Amino acid sequence: IPASPSSSSSSSSPSSSNPSGGGGGGGADALTSILQCCQNLLSLRLNLVLLTPVSAAFHKSAATPLSLPRLRSFGFTALEHLGPAAADAQLFPAISEFLRAHPELTRLELDCRGDANQRALGYDASVLGCLPSLGKLRMLGVCVGKDLTPGLLSWILPRQLRALSLTGIPRRGAEGFLAPMKAGMPMGLRYVALPTAEVREENELGFVENVLPRSVRLISIGEKFVTVHRRGAASGGGGGGRSPAVSRATTASLHGS
Repeated sequence: IPASPSSSSSSSSPSSSNPSGGGGGGGADALTSILQCCQNLLSLRLNLVLLTPVSAAFHKSAATPLSLPRLRSFGFTALEHLGPAAADAQLFPAISEFLRAHPELTRLELDCRGDANQRALGYDASVLGCLPSLGKLRMLGVCVGKDLTPGLLSWILPRQLRALSLTGIPRRGAEGFLAPMKAGMPMGLRYVALPTAEVREENELGFVENVLPRSVRLISIGEKFVTVHRRGAASGGGGGGRSPAVSRATTASLHGS
């Protein structure tokens, strides 16, 4: 899900080291400055290699009513944590708390891949408990951890969602994870991205028909994009007789809303 290029701030540098340990100093101080001082920020995406705990910055921001009041797009990717000193089991719970304080968000991306990374940084299904409070979300990208079940995810997805990206699904496990979610998916969902999954070309039509909600019109599987066209009888049965057709394209990125 591309971030808005305007009025945005992003970081791809490692957080600063903190020899004394703990949640203060270094990277936490730098993040606190961003979260407390950039009052006109609309979009913030952080891609971090963590050298020190930074959860304190998000705890402070969540407790400050005027922190980033105009924020509409937020992304946090924990690329890696370097060593035990960077372990921060309160990080993603603090981010979840921070997100609850920003119900006006329309875009959100949370990514933390790898079991060791998730354990060290507190990423589990409970972190996504903030989603029902984000009723204005239109675009959502999350990493699927081992404890996140299809039923739970479909239940907590905001109902106004238009685009959904799921990383962390096993390469051949997309159908098994998404099929139980079909009935509970938001009715207006138009785009589904599965960057880490694989669906064989000969199975794509069945995947669209049996796994995805009928509202979906564009699917991204790995680097391949599949456009869904519904065709068939336009009257009778509420369109139940319509069957899908798919067309394919391969590209590295998708731009636009």
